Amino acid sequence: MGVNGRMLHFADGAPASLTDRRSGADRRRRHVRAFFYQFVCQRRHGDRRASCASHHACADVHHPLLLLLTLSVLLLCIVDSYNTLALLDQGGVELNPFMRQLIEQDVVLFFGVKYVMTAAGLVVLVVFNRVRLLNTLSGNHLIGFVLLGYGVLIGYQYWLLGAY
Repeated sequence: MGVNGRMLHFADGAPASLTDRRSGADRRRRHVRAFFYQFVCQRRHGDRRASCASHHACADVHHPLLLLLTLSVLLLCIVDSYNTLALLDQGGVELNPFMRQLIEQDVVLFFGVKYVMTAAGLVVLVVFNRVRLLNTLSGNHLIGFVLLGYGVLIGYQYWLLGAY
């Protein structure tokens, strides 16, 4: 029997029960299990077919290292915001005019806009992590450069905080 007691048929008219091997349990409802299963089985990290490679297809599942890099950039964004406010308390000046205006309006708005802008940029880089820019740099490379840039910036901020 099929759904609601009715017999299911394929397009050619053959009854589905002869070839249907489904157990009846809908496995698509297990979202958390599927999320962790993707890290164990490593399926579809790339193109499904060789013909898709030339079309810059996005991967269905991303490498766990990409998640670590992305979360690290978000954490450094928060540290950068905190250090910026600490430097402003010691007499420093925000060089970015847009962020300077946000800080003058509201500090929480500054944190929110800075975080959302960084997160949105990271989402774009993760989605297009395999697409090459100028045939050399991929989204993975750009996320690494952003992480390196934040590391240098925070090091410079700590040096300034110690110098005052």
